[in-house]
Amino acid sequence: MTTVQRVSVEAQGLYKFFNPGHPTKAEYDGQTLRIFGDGVGSFANQQIDKVDLDLRWLHHALIVTLRNGTSIELSGFTEQDVRRLHAAVSDGLRRHRETEAKEHEAELQKQARTIASDIRALHADLTTLVPQGRFVRKSHAATAAPRLQTVTSRCTPQLVAKLNPETSKLLAHIVATEAVVTDETRRGEANQRFVESQAKLAKNAAVKLGYRALTQEQAEAVVTDEDVTLVAAGAGTGKTTVITGKLAHLVTDQGADPKHILVLAYNTDAAEEIRNRLPEELSGTDVSTFHSFGLRVIGENGEKPRVSNKVVDPSTLRRTMQDFVTQMMHDDQLAQAILNFSTNMPAEYRGPFDTEIETEADYRQYVKNSELRTLKGELVKSFEELTIANWLAANDVDYEYERPYEHQTATSRYRQYQPDFYLTDHGIYIEHFALNEDGKAPPGWTGYEDGVAWKREQHSRNDTTLVETYSCQHREGILLSNLAEQLDQLNVGRRQVPVQELVKQLNQIQISRLADLLVQFLNHTKSSNISQAEIDRRSAV
Repeated sequence: MTTVQRVSVEAQGLYKFFNPGHPTKAEYDGQTLRIFGDGVGSFANQQIDKVDLDLRWLHHALIVTLRNGTSIELSGFTEQDVRRLHAAVSDGLRRHRETEAKEHEAELQKQARTIASDIRALHADLTTLVPQGRFVRKSHAATAAPRLQTVTSRCTPQLVAKLNPETSKLLAHIVATEAVVTDETRRGEANQRFVESQAKLAKNAAVKLGYRALTQEQAEAVVTDEDVTLVAAGAGTGKTTVITGKLAHLVTDQGADPKHILVLAYNTDAAEEIRNRLPEELSGTDVSTFHSFGLRVIGENGEKPRVSNKVVDPSTLRRTMQDFVTQMMHDDQLAQAILNFSTNMPAEYRGPFDTEIETEADYRQYVKNSELRTLKGELVKSFEELTIANWLAANDVDYEYERPYEHQTATSRYRQYQPDFYLTDHGIYIEHFALNEDGKAPPGWTGYEDGVAWKREQHSRNDTTLVETYSCQHREGILLSNLAEQLDQLNVGRRQVPVQELVKQLNQIQISRLADLLVQFLNHTKSSNISQAEIDRRSAV
């Protein structure tokens, strides 16, 4: 074993005298270089990058470069002292780095053994995580990705270089699988290749069991093995064929036991149709409706409950909901809420100036699809007209909607003029115009402003009273207050109609629409398993 050289050197007296701000002494013990004087410091071997000799005319120096890039100059030594110090530090650094290299190599070997063991264990589980040669489901990918990444993220190039060929091969398989489960594009491509390769098998399986041959689209739907697969097609296009083809493929090509397969249908007729199509080879398959299967499971664990007719008969549920809405109307507060909803929120509000509306025809089509009906059951042509009509009704102002103008305007080219509203007890007309603050029509409403001018001219010429309202007033929230002010000036009396009187005006169409909406809401709530607390939270947003 070689003895570590210990060296202590000190700058010459004259140098110290003329350079009082410089280090004056250095010691090295094989592990640490200590510097004394004004430049005091201690630097271990792991901090030092290199040492260089700098032999000068009178006094000689040692340049110490640290690993952080800092340079330190030790000057004023004799040549003999500086050479001894340089040799000692250089030798100490060499020994330190040899030790570092050995320790690093030992640590790499240890890590390589650990990672190799983890690779073998993971590969043994790989067929469970991601079934090989099968459709890679989304759930497989979600479960497998973290497990795979836990191993591959630790496989640095240095560690991989130390694996034996067999373990390297296992790692390559893991990496290839990881690429599929972590990249949706690659997973989709891999699944598409699988579907294309298995489609022919599915076609043959159906024929073997006595079914008619599947189309290519049907066969691809059959072999698609995602966690949830939606097959969307019109009536009579072969959705039931896809289900029976799936059963044939599972049993014939994948060795599934028919007794382990459950087929659920929405109604009894569909379940019976599927059941009648099953050949003897699939006779053990359990085909049920959702309700019958649920009742059976409950019955196996207790008393089987009775299913309400409202569940199995949509018409019964709808009539029940209509009766429920009618009963709610006896409560003034609930009745007011129903009135507000039924008359003011039949669809999402769209104004003529909405950016999503490009032309007058687009707006008219949206309104038509929304079926805007007033309290009196009239079908109006804008959301803003609906607001005005219901306000007139709620304030007991009698009106007629689009009554023909009292003066003849029809020609061979144009129909008779029909103002929006006519107040029958006062001889006053109300027109609601789709105009902004500057009196301009929405972009794309060609000729609309000319029509407004023509209507104004008719009233002026025939000396009939016209009250105007505008879309810009609705946007500003002053439509009804402005209308009320104008009618007050014309001595049009108003009274607040009691809510129960207004309720009587709701026609059966509106009640039925609300009942249908409540049925849909109830069905979605049940199928999504949404709690009352969650409903309250969403309604409060």
